[in-house]
Amino acid sequence: MRVRALLLTGCLALGACNATSDTSVREREAERAQQIEALTGWDRVFGAPEEALKWSRQYGFATRDYQPTGARPAYRAAGKAITLSSTAAEMPNKATFVATGRTADALEQIVFTLKLTDPDNAATAEKRFADLIRQYLAKFDIEDDGALLDAITQETSTGGTIEGAPVTVERSDATEAMPAAITVTFTRPAATSADNSKPQG
Repeated sequence: MRVRALLLTGCLALGACNATSDTSVREREAERAQQIEALTGWDRVFGAPEEALKWSRQYGFATRDYQPTGARPAYRAAGKAITLSSTAAEMPNKATFVATGRTADALEQIVFTLKLTDPDNAATAEKRFADLIRQYLAKFDIEDDGALLDAITQETSTGGTIEGAPVTVERSDATEAMPAAITVTFTRPAATSADNSKPQG
C-alpha cells in the first residue's frame, strides 16, 4: 500500500509538472504571437524570423527552420529551389531563398536568387521572379514604389532602398562554370531591431 501510495503521489506530481510546463509553453507562444502582431513592415520581416520563413514556404521554397550554423553567418535558413519557367527544359530556370542573421531572434539579410540555366525562357523566369518577390513583400504591406525591382526584368544591376531597407539587385553573366544569375538582397535597416525599440547597427 505504501509503495502504491508513493507511486500515485509521484504520478500526480509529474502530471502537475507536465501541466505547468504545457501552460508555460502556451503562455510563451501567446506572448510571442502578440509581439509579432505588433510588428509591421520590415520590423516584422527581420524581427520575426518565423514570419519571414512562413511566407517563403507559401511560394514553394519549403524553407527549413532558422538554425545555428556554427560559423558565419551564425544563423541560416534555406529553401529548396523552385522552377520559374518551362519544366520541359533540360535545366529549367530556378529560384532560391536564403535568410541569415547573427542571433536567433532576428534576421540580417534575405536573399532571393534566380539562376538562368535555360536562356530561351529567361524572360518568363525573370518576370515571375520579380512578381514573386513583390508578392512576398506585399505580405508585409511593403511596396516597391520606386520600381527598384524592375531591374530584374531589365537585366541590369542596381541598388537603393525600399521603404527604408537597403536593397541590391545584382546580375552576373554566365561563365564556363556558372550560369547567369540575378541576386536580390534585402538587408535589415540599421534602425530595425528584434524588439522594435532598440536601434541596432
